[in-house]
Amino acid sequence: MRKFANMKLETNDKKIDYDVEVFISDNNKELSYIEKDKEKTFVSFDYENNILKRDNNSLYMEYDFNSKKGYILVKSLNNKIMVDIEVKKLNVSRGFINIEYIVNGQLYNYELTSIK
Repeated sequence: MRKFANMKLETNDKKIDYDVEVFISDNNKELSYIEKDKEKTFVSFDYENNILKRDNNSLYMEYDFNSKKGYILVKSLNNKIMVDIEVKKLNVSRGFINIEYIVNGQLYNYELTSIK
């Protein structure tokens, strides 16, 4: 199923905000989209397990907000970096995702809102 959403990501030093075409799995358990960055990063979010994944030619990232653990794989070095995630806010529903979290001392606010 195709839908559209507004994606926002804020950190202390940058703010990204744009609309994306979102694809929702047939079982409604996962949504995915392609970021509007130069690497065309593929992003997916698993509603059942609160797992955010990002994948492009240089990096693969997987953050599990339930277990508060994640990792970043630097593909060119084949180096996996484990990270602890401090979850400040986790508000997830079918039409809205808002996660505020800290990784390596950096505060992130990720939001995805369905466009009617």
